Amino acid sequence: MKLVVCFPGIGYHCDKPLLYYSRKLAACAGYDHTLLLQYTYHKDGLRGSPAALREAFDTLYAQAEAQLSAVDWPQYDDVLFLSKSIGTAVSAAFAQRHGIPCRQILYTPLSLTFALAPQNALAFLGTADPWSDASSVAAAARANGTKLCLYENANHSLETGDDDDLALFKTFTDSFIIDGLDARLGMRCIRFDRYLPARKGNRFLSKLHQCHRQQSDRNLFARGCHHIEFPLIRLRHDFTCQRDQAVGFARHSR
Repeated sequence: MKLVVCFPGIGYHCDKPLLYYSRKLAACAGYDHTLLLQYTYHKDGLRGSPAALREAFDTLYAQAEAQLSAVDWPQYDDVLFLSKSIGTAVSAAFAQRHGIPCRQILYTPLSLTFALAPQNALAFLGTADPWSDASSVAAAARANGTKLCLYENANHSLETGDDDDLALFKTFTDSFIIDGLDARLGMRCIRFDRYLPARKGNRFLSKLHQCHRQQSDRNLFARGCHHIEFPLIRLRHDFTCQRDQAVGFARHSR
């Protein structure tokens, strides 16, 4: 079994975009169990006050401990912690204090987060995040050995407020699947063979293998009756076998 646990921020609950769509991506990768934490905290004045932020962290951590106390961690083969803002510090502390082997996705982490040394983590941060100094957080991430994806002009919600949000979301999802999760597992959601990941090929091989290149421009997609082969495999045998009939010629018409 595979478990994903969501650690929200203050005011950024688990059904907001970053955590909601991350759960969807995780489900595609085979995470079949989900736990969503909820916090209660109403004090203001956290920004720019390390003492107030630490007090908030202690309160939220205690709530997380209570909500996760009944979880039987050893029964899960794979555990993923998704966290946002101050929740990144809560998830890092929980994993460390309980010795839970897990992967962690840290959205808009704080300096406090890396003081708790999150392990096996991938972090995302915007340069216009008012809750974090991007340069100091980036330095802390490097010192901790955590890969940090830094987005220019993105705010605390990882949004830029213009059309660049779509491109940003595309790069974010790519990083999430490739670096945060096992890329082979992520392919299951679109029914790819997880042992045949997409990648760039050698043009020389496709140029040599001409017997499957006669498809007309208006019929670019293979049909059920077409014979599809991989060039690298076919090259081993074409020298001794009869050449295949070309697709799209008169002999194939009905």
